[in-house]
Amino acid sequence: MSIETIADEVTDKTQTRLNDGRCDRAGQFWVGAMDLEKHRRIASLYRVDPDLSIHKVIDELIVSNGLAWNPDGCTMYHSDSRQNIIWSYDFGLDTGVPGNRRVFAETNPDEGLPDGAAVDAEGCYWSAGVRGVV
Repeated sequence: MSIETIADEVTDKTQTRLNDGRCDRAGQFWVGAMDLEKHRRIASLYRVDPDLSIHKVIDELIVSNGLAWNPDGCTMYHSDSRQNIIWSYDFGLDTGVPGNRRVFAETNPDEGLPDGAAVDAEGCYWSAGVRGVV
């Protein structure tokens, strides 16, 4: 097995780190960053294309999480754990660009912060609520 570095400086390593990633149906790898202090909106969500080019797609995040797509790949879900919000987007499989951002759900921090997520075969979005006290 060999490991190849594809990018040295995607994030500012003194203030952010990569947190959560997943591939879409077109084979593009998506990875989100998080603010190390967990309160500043300085993190972003990136897309890595098959040619290894890297694109910043969404910014002003605190802790990027909860990335998932519906079964046909045309709706993307994404959360920010520290903003207690889950967004949904129209997603262009051919372009790899999310659009028409809207609030899918706002979460109650006492019930858990939106963390990792998945979409089931019926298209239902499931979000893990980290640190919930219910």
